[in-house]
Amino acid sequence: MLFGFLNDKKGKLYRQFKKLDPQKLIKELDVERWDPKQIVFITYKLALYGGLHIQNTLREKKTITYANQDRIFIEGTAYTWANINSMLSTRMRSALSDEKTILQGVLVGGGVLAEMLSKHSGLSVGSDFYKPYQKESAVEAFSDRLLRIPKSKDKDPLKDRTLVAVASQIFTDTIQKGILGSVEAMIQMYLKRGGRKNVPPMRVKNGSGISSEQLFTLCIRHAKMLHLKVAEFDPPLPNVEGFLSDMINDLEKDISRQCLLHCYALITHCMLKKNGQYLGTKLDSEFGTSIMSNLVELDMNSFNLPGATQKDRNSAISRQKQQMKEAVELAIHMLSNEKYEGVSVFEAGVKLFCSRLNKSKPEHLQAIERISQSIVAETDKVVS
Repeated sequence: MLFGFLNDKKGKLYRQFKKLDPQKLIKELDVERWDPKQIVFITYKLALYGGLHIQNTLREKKTITYANQDRIFIEGTAYTWANINSMLSTRMRSALSDEKTILQGVLVGGGVLAEMLSKHSGLSVGSDFYKPYQKESAVEAFSDRLLRIPKSKDKDPLKDRTLVAVASQIFTDTIQKGILGSVEAMIQMYLKRGGRKNVPPMRVKNGSGISSEQLFTLCIRHAKMLHLKVAEFDPPLPNVEGFLSDMINDLEKDISRQCLLHCYALITHCMLKKNGQYLGTKLDSEFGTSIMSNLVELDMNSFNLPGATQKDRNSAISRQKQQMKEAVELAIHMLSNEKYEGVSVFEAGVKLFCSRLNKSKPEHLQAIERISQSIVAETDKVVS
């Protein structure tokens, strides 16, 4: 009985479609017969997998878990189908001009998926449920619609908004690289097997395939590494209670904040080396938003205000934006000028980091410089 209760928390659609797997779906294709109907239904299942995937992604992020999970699944399916529909009805339409079964499947797909979702969830899903995502700003609309799903319990709105934005971008990357790629490859193989000559070439992916979440994970891991190194500089802090304990906790949080900002500057520097136009891109914005969320949480906890008013939170955001701006300026300087006031900009950045911790002894500077160089070297490998 307990297992049934836990499954109910994930919704009826999760129970129905939890075994969907893109690789297994593609293997279902009978390459000996290449039945167009089979291609259409595998495409529908891949769209449904999109609903399952966003639900799992959000649960991993521990956000909007109190919302109706079937609604989340439906929005994920809608967003996925909008992407698939757009690709098949525009880019691949001419190649499919003689494939009436596949084109008809694309045309009625929204209705078919809506009927399946309605049947298994008990909710009313309209055949045009995917159309809000047929716009260029679809990823922003997707995040907004997810956040507007009614919730039985509300957590931190800023944290929810940030985590949902990150999850939405991860999901978008999955659709672009995984689901759309699978549909396109499947149809390409079908058309070529039939001897078609007007098959459009597969899209070539330009630039780094790194996602904002990968950059964020890199930053957090390196920040922890820095924090451990800084902890070696001094004897352990005493185990005390009351006011002194609060002061020690605040000091630890400030060290965490500075480590995070230093890593943010180093990673931004690596991204700028790879792409001079990196600043202002979607990847920069999403990576920055993730960092900002963590900085604000550290700031709130430092002031012992986890349930702070919006005014307090706005002040924290303003403080952290300024520090992030300084970190980006340092990253730009590291690229634009090898020498800065007689000291290399890299060393100047390390000195700035240590000065903010009041730990500017030569051995401390050398230790942080070595670890900073290793952070840059590893990041360069990851983003290359």
